[in-house]
Amino acid sequence: MGGAAGHMAHLHEDLDLTFTELISIINQVASADIEVTEKVDGQNLFLSAREQISLTVDEFGAIEIRTARNPTDIRRGGMTTDEYAAKWQGHPAEDAFMKGFQAIRMAIDSLSTEDVIDIFDGGESYVNMEIMYPGNPNIINYGASYVVLHGLVPQSAESSEAFERLSSKLNAAQVEVDGETWSIYGPQIIPLQNIANRQAHKDAISKIQEIADASVGMESSLGELAKAEYLKIILMTGLDEEVAKNLTDIVFEYELHPDRHDKEKNKALRKIRTGKYNQLKKSLTSEEKQIASRVATFGASKSVISSTLRELEAVISDFAIEVLRGLKSFFAVDHEGAIREIRDELEESIEFLRDLAASGDEKMGQLVDRQLSKLGNIENVASSLEGIVFEHGGKIYKMTGAFAMANQIIGRARRSKPAQETTVSEAKIRKMVRESITRTYLTMLKNIK
Repeated sequence: MGGAAGHMAHLHEDLDLTFTELISIINQVASADIEVTEKVDGQNLFLSAREQISLTVDEFGAIEIRTARNPTDIRRGGMTTDEYAAKWQGHPAEDAFMKGFQAIRMAIDSLSTEDVIDIFDGGESYVNMEIMYPGNPNIINYGASYVVLHGLVPQSAESSEAFERLSSKLNAAQVEVDGETWSIYGPQIIPLQNIANRQAHKDAISKIQEIADASVGMESSLGELAKAEYLKIILMTGLDEEVAKNLTDIVFEYELHPDRHDKEKNKALRKIRTGKYNQLKKSLTSEEKQIASRVATFGASKSVISSTLRELEAVISDFAIEVLRGLKSFFAVDHEGAIREIRDELEESIEFLRDLAASGDEKMGQLVDRQLSKLGNIENVASSLEGIVFEHGGKIYKMTGAFAMANQIIGRARRSKPAQETTVSEAKIRKMVRESITRTYLTMLKNIK
């Protein structure tokens, strides 16, 4: 999710996790001994509702609707309907954002005013949701129009209970927007396959243990591994050992702080880190200051952490590909068709980016090679899911497998193509028509069921 919803980490990104805890999570996922919900690939939106206090604001019965895309929007009290519409006017995803907004707005209007005011805490709580519209799909084309509710923010015991009420009242609701059927759903539980003790599970455990044993040990955290590696690197620059340790402590006091993912608190933490760093520099020689300026920037420490955990990231990614292999999205009208579309666009994107690389844009080729080294065969794109989401130890994690690499390549290709590029081959038109007919037929069957 990110943004106003807060941080949802991949396992390798949680520097607080110990290697023992990481293996425990891997074991639970492999044995399907953990509840997971589907992570969907749509347009993210936050929405709140409160009692209408003025006839001059947008009217919707007795309820006023406000929307947000980020924490700043929420602090401002959200966008009015007019402000929201103006934000998306002319945007490529305008239809998705506007029609999805109308769908959830109509669904909320079906609730009593008392329920709406109570659930949204008088406008203080915002529901985090995803809009999926086949007219403006992201990477996955689900073949039907949905609004999927994730949760209420800010998160608390009260908001969790309120979200359960909202989700239960709206789950599977259907509304019509411009002649199109939109379905509203809460989080959908996905049944995992039990792959315990299969090769992918064994390999993941073995490699994680090897990484830990080669450095800091199983009871240490991923952050301690990164910290140890960072100290090794800056000692190689010739810095005095005590200076290097002090510098490392300053950097990782920030990198391992529990509030670092809170946008507002992070600003204060960055100031503290900068202040301590500047104080340390006063005791350094000119040469030491030059070295410190190179290795102690926010970007440098992030780079070290990323490179240190890259091997672990690859291990978890390989495991996730097998966890998700063959899993069907609850929302995909045509599971196999959704996979084919991703693979087809992925192949086209690889070819397009490699053509750019051959024309002199080497970074495009590097991006493709880097992502394919993690993905392996394109056949590893074998699920209509973006990924899974689960809770462990009070934290929310995501596991996305092959989607993460496909998303990087396809997203870069889309952004790199000229806006005016609209040429579509005859073969592709036939393919689009065929898949549209298939999706329409399967949607009809799903609705009958």
